[in-house]
Amino acid sequence: MKRRFFLTTVLTALAVTACNHDTEKVVANWPDGSPQIVYVMRGKEGKAVKIAERRYYENGELQCEKFYTAQGTAPDGEWSFYHDNGRLFARGKFDATHPQGGVWHFYTREGASYLDAVDSVRVVELGEVENPATVYFYHDSTMTIRQFYSTGMLRCQGSMVNGQREGLWQFYFSNGQL
Repeated sequence: MKRRFFLTTVLTALAVTACNHDTEKVVANWPDGSPQIVYVMRGKEGKAVKIAERRYYENGELQCEKFYTAQGTAPDGEWSFYHDNGRLFARGKFDATHPQGGVWHFYTREGASYLDAVDSVRVVELGEVENPATVYFYHDSTMTIRQFYSTGMLRCQGSMVNGQREGLWQFYFSNGQL
């Protein structure tokens, strides 16, 4: 009797685990066959939902790692974005109260923080891979606007004071050239 109960318990646990396991699904590849986009799916075949996504640069470095609610519909948890050299570009936490992410941290391609001498940060636009594309950095009455390419490279930057552009605005090519 004990053996039958144990066997039934083990088989039930295996069945439940098999129904809700996570699987990786490569949805896009680079021309050389390496993965470009990988979804982490949860649930049975045909009814599985995306709970995470990883994107890779063509050089194989991780571009971003994103998580979604159990329903696979809304951003959830900590999202990380990387420069193509493997260094962290941005990290923010998503949940129902922060649809654009909260408590963001930003880093240059060389690893220096963009947040030195900043009072607060607000991500106002997400880009093509849901990366932070337009970010407002506040310090006293000055707002520095920085826009980024999907690689984390700076697209443009400049300051605004009392709602008006002020001073030098710089624009960059996607390769970093001014």
